[in-house]
Amino acid sequence: MRPSTIAIILALLSVASRARADEPEPTPDESTSSSRRFAGRLGALAAYRGVDDLSLLGEGVSLSLGSETDRLAFMVNLHFIDARTLGGLTVLEAGGSLTLEGRLGPRWRVGGGVGVTYLDVQRVTSNQSLQSMGPTLLARVAYDFGERPNLYVLADVEVQWQASGTIPWGPTLQVGLRF
Repeated sequence: MRPSTIAIILALLSVASRARADEPEPTPDESTSSSRRFAGRLGALAAYRGVDDLSLLGEGVSLSLGSETDRLAFMVNLHFIDARTLGGLTVLEAGGSLTLEGRLGPRWRVGGGVGVTYLDVQRVTSNQSLQSMGPTLLARVAYDFGERPNLYVLADVEVQWQASGTIPWGPTLQVGLRF
């Protein structure tokens, strides 16, 4: 992971730990408890992927847009990851997913989803790349640092099944703004 990405993630975590620390837990408003509303997230992410005998480490961005109530959220998610193997191979991962998330109390969310992920592995010896696409399953847990707009931290674990026959898997950590 690049030092600039680590610095951004640490700065966001530092701000988040101080943000609204003394704010009381929110209580749902009776008049809006079942209404749907727009929700979104924009975050920086760090990811690990295991692919056969390779380990990939990368950083990227994620955008999620959707609809939520006080109990559930349905999100459309996009992410882009620029990763490297320990041997120096460059790998681009781009994915889209649909997730359903439920609230556990006022701050925690858990959920899961399905999607499609594209992998592009750049060859070291030539200007060619190996490309593959396949379905993805994921599980996630998130913590919101207060009502929107505010910071969030999200962790997910995903398993992909690429058309090439490989099965990339691994965790992703996101830190960003929930709006």
